[in-house]
Parts: sequence; C-alpha cells; structure tokens
Amino acid sequence: MGHILVLGILLLLYTGVHQTQAASAVCGKPIISDRIVGGQEAKDGEWPWQVSIQMDGSHFCGGSLITHQWIVSAAHCFATPLYVSALQVCLGAYQLLYNAVNPHVVRSSLRQVIINPSYRNEGSSGDIALVELETPVSFTSYILPICLPGSPVLFFPEMRCWVTGWGHVQDGVPLPPPQTLRKFQYID
Repeated sequence: MGHILVLGILLLLYTGVHQTQAASAVCGKPIISDRIVGGQEAKDGEWPWQVSIQMDGSHFCGGSLITHQWIVSAAHCFATPLYVSALQVCLGAYQLLYNAVNPHVVRSSLRQVIINPSYRNEGSSGDIALVELETPVSFTSYILPICLPGSPVLFFPEMRCWVTGWGHVQDGVPLPPPQTLRKFQYID
C-alpha cells in the first residue's frame, strides 16, 4: 500500500480539480464514482493519464502523463542507478498481464529522468521526478494528460483525492492477476 499511497500523493486529484482551468487545453477527466470504500478495480480508460513504468516488461512504478512527452513520478523509483535504456513506459494500460493484446496500449522508451534535487529518501517532501519520453505520444481517449490544478488552488485538510495504481493491495501483498488498475478515494 506504501507505493500506491506515494503515487496517490503525486496523482493528487480532488473532486473539484477538473473544474479548474487546466494548463493544457486537453486533459483527462476521471469518471467519478461514489462507491469507493477501501479501493476497487478501475474501469478501462477511466484514468487515462496513469502510466506503468517497467523494467524488462515488469511494472515497478507508476506515474502520470502531464504533456505529450513528460510524466511525473516518484523520485524513489529512480534513486538506485538505473539504465534509462532498460526502462519503458506503458500508456493506456489497464490490466498489465494483457498489455500485449490491448489495442489502447502504447509503449515508449525514455529519453531521461530528472530527479528533484531536494530528494533525500522515500517519503521525503522531495520525492518527485520528471520522466521524458523518447518521442511525444498522441492523445487518445485512453491516453490523456492529467488535469493539473492552477497555482491559486488550495488543498485543505480532509479534502478528498483519488489514488490509482498497480501497487501492492496490502503490505507485502502484490496485486493479483490480471493486475487490474486500482483506485480508491483518500481523505487526509
């Protein structure tokens, strides 16, 4: 649950964010459901900015598409020296075990990873990284950038946000096959 919570902080979306002016004219809009209690499987295409960062075809971290060529993720995913050439991003993914047959999935190599210089360790306030795709991705209804809130938006205690990802469902309990994207609503 730790990895999914860290990603949730990066994917912070309170239910009113989609009403703010987005930096991009095109960005995704989640399908909001009031039935979130402890999390559930997401619907295919429901979170079109969610990406799976993979090494050797295996998911190891998530992120959010923010432009045609950039993803925001957690710095701890890249804290151990990695060869960027060994990494790949899956966009439009839903069930990781079926990515090879999912017509909505686009795979991309990485050009570079930029880790926040203030990053110290997992859970620190600087635990954020930018990931540049090798080539820009085309937007579809399954691949859209996240709607980022404008700078005047304030986040207050007890504000609802959504957490999405393919992380462990509990401490030490990996996501079972077919590794379907999960979501839950979080209240701070």
